[in-house]
This record gives sequence, structure tokens and C-alpha cells, in this order.
Amino acid sequence: MKPKAEAEAKVEDYQEPPENAKLFVGNLPYDADREFWRRHKRKVYVIFGVLGSGYLLYKLYEGHRRRLSDLERELADEKRNEELIGSQIKENFEKIQTIANSTTLPHVMRYLSSRIEEELDLTHLMERLVKGKGKPNSLTAAEKLELWNRLKIFKFHQNGVVSLGDHNTNLIH
Repeated sequence: MKPKAEAEAKVEDYQEPPENAKLFVGNLPYDADREFWRRHKRKVYVIFGVLGSGYLLYKLYEGHRRRLSDLERELADEKRNEELIGSQIKENFEKIQTIANSTTLPHVMRYLSSRIEEELDLTHLMERLVKGKGKPNSLTAAEKLELWNRLKIFKFHQNGVVSLGDHNTNLIH
């Protein structure tokens, strides 16, 4: 006989074994497991799909939350650094201002006071008034009044600048 014909003859001769002779897997007959899987296969796939999707969504959310907290931390660090730099710059400028006030400003005010005294030289006005006092007819009353008014104005300006300079140098020390 041919081998194919022999195989077909054996298949036709096969008889189902009795129930007590079947192979048991996991305390159930093999056929029962296969039947259970055939009936519940779609449900199991759906459950695994839902669980996998939930896990994936959780991981995406956790990664997003972590990146967001990292960005917030970086932003807070940058803000702290900017505030630190700003305070250091402010302190530096205050030190520079203190140095300028204690060294440069008094020198400038002394120089300015001496220049104002030179520019607002009142000796010629005083000399004319003293000459007018010695010789009563040399100056008229209007001239004396004009000289006194000019002398008041110049002296007021001179004293104002000098006292302003003294006031500023006193504030520094």
C-alpha cells in the first residue's frame, strides 16, 4: 500500500478514547481548556489591551509631569539667580556711589566753591562802597542801592553754593 493510503486508513480507524482515559491539564481535560480559551479569547485580549493602554497612559502622564516639574525647578533656579545677580549689581553700584560720594564729591564741591568765589569776586563792589562811604558825594543814592542789591544777590549765590557743598559733604560722612 501506499503511505498516504495507510495514513488515511489509520485516521478513519481512530476512535475517541473514553472520558477516563483523556489527558488532564491543570485538573481539566485538555479539550475543556481549549474550549475555554476559544470562548474567552476576545475578552482576555480586550482586558490586556485596556491594561496595556492604561499603563502606557500612566507612563506618558508621569513623564509629562516629571518634565513639567523639571521645567518649574529650572525656572525657579533662573529666577533665584537673576535676583542674586540683581542684588549683587545693586550692592556694587551702592559701593561705587559711596566711594564717589566720599572721594570725588567733596573734591568737586571744594573746587566748585573756589571757582564760584573767583567768578563772583565781590571785592570790586566792596571797594566802591567803601570809597563811597569815605567820600559822601562820590556815589549817588541810586548807585549805592544798586551796588548793595548786586552785593546781596552775589553773596546769596555764593553762600548758597558753599552751604550746598558743605551740606552734601556732610551727608556723605
